[in-house]
Amino acid sequence: MKRWRSWRGTLAILLFLVSSCLLAQRFSDPPLTFRDTDLVGVWKADYERHGKGKQWRGSEVLTLGADGTFQQVYEGGSKVGKSQGAWRVEHLPDGRVRLWLEGGRFYPDMLESNTPFEQLYGYHTNNDGTGHPLDIQAGRAVLIVQVRSDNPSEIRLVYPAVGDPDSPVIVTFQRQTVLIPAATVVP
Repeated sequence: MKRWRSWRGTLAILLFLVSSCLLAQRFSDPPLTFRDTDLVGVWKADYERHGKGKQWRGSEVLTLGADGTFQQVYEGGSKVGKSQGAWRVEHLPDGRVRLWLEGGRFYPDMLESNTPFEQLYGYHTNNDGTGHPLDIQAGRAVLIVQVRSDNPSEIRLVYPAVGDPDSPVIVTFQRQTVLIPAATVVP
């Protein structure tokens, strides 16, 4: 009987620790206090894909300016892709937030489908990463904005998954630096 009590206590502690670790890494929709300017800065995503005859590796740097412009650069192997344009944030009624890059490239899908980087094309998915369908028009890219549940100041940007639904490619951007707008000097 004492042995069971000892195991029960150990099991309860173990379950608490495991659930705490899992909860700490959960990401969700941004809180109501989220502002579009919270995204201004430099973001980086590392790419790696192995299996099913497709292999690629690289990185993408996305710079979101306070003036509403962006620069997007992908480099991997012999492929280099660059784009620039305007960015905007879409706040959906259910709390989801999307970052749209007008003039951007959806590099994960272009790599997966072996599409030339200079070609503009649209994309449709039945699951944008949050369980909703999504249509991307040619010449645009979209990322899902998420925050860490236990630390809303930690933001990540996620492309919709591409490839095999049983083994999708999910590309996630992490913030590298925050850009601070230059101060306006009035003489």
